[in-house]
Amino acid sequence: MARIQRKVPAASRRQSSSPQVEGAVRTRRKVPLKHLVRFTRMLATLTEAGLPILRNLRVLADQWPPGKFQDAVTDTADLVEEGQPLSDALAQNPDVFDDLYVNMARAGEAGGVLD
Repeated sequence: MARIQRKVPAASRRQSSSPQVEGAVRTRRKVPLKHLVRFTRMLATLTEAGLPILRNLRVLADQWPPGKFQDAVTDTADLVEEGQPLSDALAQNPDVFDDLYVNMARAGEAGGVLD
């Protein structure tokens, strides 16, 4: 059987493997993704159990090892305690919670899933 060869223009080969799309959400995360995934799963589990968001944030902050991520969760809890919506509080730590994460929280608040 004959193989089909595709010729790729040289200009295409020189472009990065992940070109920037205009208007795309950029991540500025300065903490490991595994921390964010673990935090999200634990927060979801506690929230599904019917516990208040503020209490969940405090519990998770206390369980996290000291560092940038714990500081961000503590800061988020403080802002929620002051009356800010969760999404606005998360947005105050863009190095940890990127635009996508904040907007997902905002959608949950708008839909009544996160109160």
